[in-house]
Amino acid sequence: MLCICQKKILLLVTIFAVSFALLHGGTSISPAYAQDEKANILKAQADLKAIQAAILLFKKDTGLWPNRVNGAISSTNAVEVLLHHVDGISTPSPGDWPLNDDKATKYLEGYLNLAQDSGRKYPKWKGPYLQEAGADPWGNAYLVGVRNLERPRAATDTAVWIISAGPDGVIQTPISSVICFEGTSVDPASGVTAIGDDVCLKLK
Repeated sequence: MLCICQKKILLLVTIFAVSFALLHGGTSISPAYAQDEKANILKAQADLKAIQAAILLFKKDTGLWPNRVNGAISSTNAVEVLLHHVDGISTPSPGDWPLNDDKATKYLEGYLNLAQDSGRKYPKWKGPYLQEAGADPWGNAYLVGVRNLERPRAATDTAVWIISAGPDGVIQTPISSVICFEGTSVDPASGVTAIGDDVCLKLK
């Protein structure tokens, strides 16, 4: 039989072995996971740039932003969000983005890629403008916060974001925020610290 001293030594050896296995097992997984997430973020950033380029070309051709319900009639500008819709992908958790309001949220493709609809609303339309970007790397739709496209901007007023909700699928960045909630950042106007994992590109 083992004496008390031997049992204590055996227990310590077991604890050490388990700790060693967990430590080295974790370090072998973490870099691969981090590398995958970095690749996902780079892919999302590339998709956001493609959407940005398509919107800017649309603006160049038509002279108008894709935020109008009926073309050049400014009184009907009720669109606040454009949703990049692809069959079978999810809509991210919206934060304060009005994704559940059919009047405020429209499909991005309806403006950039559907000739009949966009031609009626925008006579100078020459699309389609957007190649298929698909879902973001985490399976959710990209969004464009067009609510503030034609509002005058002060230095600390509002921004227009093209956005992915990131790995957690939740939009942390408010639709009118001047900063993107990616990692940890500080709002220069209010000094408020913003924490999130969104991937953003400023359109305007």
